Amino acid sequence: MRATPRIVIVYSKFGDGHYQAARAMQEQFAAAGVTDVRLVDLFGESHPLWNAVSRYFYDKSMNRFPRLYGWSYEITNEMNSDGSFAKWLHSLGTRRLKAILEAEQPDAVIHTFPFLAFYRMKERDGLSIPGYTVITDYVLHCRWLHPQTDGYFVATDALKAKMKARGVRDERIHVTGIPLRKEFESPSRAGNVFREYGLDPNKRHVLVMAGAGGVFSDLKTLLPEFIGMESDLSFILVTGRNAKLYEELRNRFAGLPSVKVLGYVEGIHRLMSVSSCIVTKAGGLTLTEALALRVPVIVYRPLPGQERGNAEYWADKGTVRIAADRNALRESLQDLTDGVSWGGIAAVNGRASQNIAELVVSRLPLSGQLNRDGQLVPGKGRRVLHDFT
Repeated sequence: MRATPRIVIVYSKFGDGHYQAARAMQEQFAAAGVTDVRLVDLFGESHPLWNAVSRYFYDKSMNRFPRLYGWSYEITNEMNSDGSFAKWLHSLGTRRLKAILEAEQPDAVIHTFPFLAFYRMKERDGLSIPGYTVITDYVLHCRWLHPQTDGYFVATDALKAKMKARGVRDERIHVTGIPLRKEFESPSRAGNVFREYGLDPNKRHVLVMAGAGGVFSDLKTLLPEFIGMESDLSFILVTGRNAKLYEELRNRFAGLPSVKVLGYVEGIHRLMSVSSCIVTKAGGLTLTEALALRVPVIVYRPLPGQERGNAEYWADKGTVRIAADRNALRESLQDLTDGVSWGGIAAVNGRASQNIAELVVSRLPLSGQLNRDGQLVPGKGRRVLHDFT
C-alpha cells in the first residue's frame, strides 16, 4: 500500500485559467511531497472531436456573438443540479473518468471546471472518494454547485455568502483565494526582462494580451496617438498562438521601436512584472495573476457573463478599470501617459495553492499530514476507497 496520497485533478481547456489553476495545485502538492498528482482534460480525452468543435464555437460565440453567450450564461445560471439537463451535462466523460479512477485509485478528486462528472458518479455509484471544486471566478454560476461536493475553494467572502444563499453548507466552503503558480508570488528582475525582450527601461510598458475583447483591431488606430517621440509609453502586443494575428500586427508595426509584437510567451509573468499596465480579458485567474504582481489592469469590453462579473467585482474596489469602448480605452491610456495611477494594491491571497493543498491533505483518510513547513509527514498506509465493482 502507498504511504503517500494520490490525487486526480480534472480540468478543461475552455479558457486557459482552469488548466493553469490545476497546474498551480499540482506544483504545490509536489512541493509538499505529494508527487502522485494526475491532471486530466476530461472532456478532451473522452470526446476529442466534440471537444474541438465545442471549443471552436465557444471562442466564436464569445467574440462574434457576445450577447448570445451572455444569454446562455444567464439561462444556465438558473439550472438545478437535479434537473435532467444538469445531469446530462455532468455525465459527460463519466465512462472515461471511471477508467481513470479504476487505474489510479485516487485518494481525492479535484475539479477546476464545471463539468462535474465525478460528482455525478458519486451520486450514481456511491463512490466514497472525497471530491473538491476550485471556483476560478469572482462571481457564482450554479454550474459550479453540486450536492455531492465535499468542499469548495473560493476566492472571496462575498462569493461564499452567495453560495450559502444558494443552500451550500458553511463548513463546505473555504475562502482560500484562486490558486496561482509560484512565479506570480514575486516580480521578476526587471533588468533581465528588458534585455531579453529588447525593451527600453526608460519607458512605461503596456502589455496587451490576446483575447481582450478584440482590442487589437482598435489599437491599430489608437497606437499612433501614443507612440510619438514625446510619449514614454511602449506597447507589448502578445498574440498567443494566433499566428495570423501575429503576422498581421508584426507587419503593421514593423520598424516602430515602441511596439513589440510577440506570439505565445511561456513566462508571461516576467512581462507582467515589468509592465506599468495590462490590457486583458477578465478571466478570474488572469486578473488574479496581474493583481498579485501589483500591476494596474484595463479590462477591454468584457464579455457578458463571468468576465463582466469578474471585472465589475474588481472595478468596484478601484483596482481595475473597465473600458467599454475605444474612447474609454483612449482615456485610460491617456491617464497612464499623464501619470494618473489606479489599482496595483489589491489584496489577493498568494498562499491559495498552499492553503488548498493543506486542506485537501488534512482530510485524506489514513494519509500523511502536512507539517508547519508545508511538507508531508507520511501516514501508516492507504486503503482502497472504492473497488469500482
